[in-house]
Amino acid sequence: MYAYDVPDFAAPISPISSGEVTSTEDQRARINAELCSQAFDVCVKGLIPGWRAARALDDDIVRFFLYCYRTWRDGAVVLREVLIDISKCWKELGLAGSCPYPKPTPEELRDHQEKMRTYETAQKLRQDLMSILDTPSDGWVPADCWEEVNRAHKYAFDVILQAVQSDQSMSEQELRLLWPFDSP
Repeated sequence: MYAYDVPDFAAPISPISSGEVTSTEDQRARINAELCSQAFDVCVKGLIPGWRAARALDDDIVRFFLYCYRTWRDGAVVLREVLIDISKCWKELGLAGSCPYPKPTPEELRDHQEKMRTYETAQKLRQDLMSILDTPSDGWVPADCWEEVNRAHKYAFDVILQAVQSDQSMSEQELRLLWPFDSP
């Protein structure tokens, strides 16, 4: 799984949107990042061919192994999503025989898609809260920051609760089920 990760120094920078003004320093940073990314690719191709082969695996196959490992954390819905994706492109992946994972019925697929949307919403909420509260994914906070982060956590919960109740997109109970940390 680690072979599939791109180190941060070699990660490509997102493209500039049209009309976006960049400073000379930003342009220089983008050029440096692109050079690092290219140098990383050349080194992998030339010096570590076995690692390159592992990195060439199809995304769906990599996701399968990743989510098998992380099912305890992410839940079965994501693993099912990957299995559905693999079953759709079984032959294109060059896999032998027929896919052992049965294709879901239209009703099962609708149910799964709803669960997947809920999962994605919960993940986005978790990422946003981690950023806002400056916490790791488990929500751990050092004791010296506890009061401040706890107030910010309660404030974020109250603001989001008010927003979802005003547009009636979900109930308080549904929000509490999605909330990634202990709800205030």
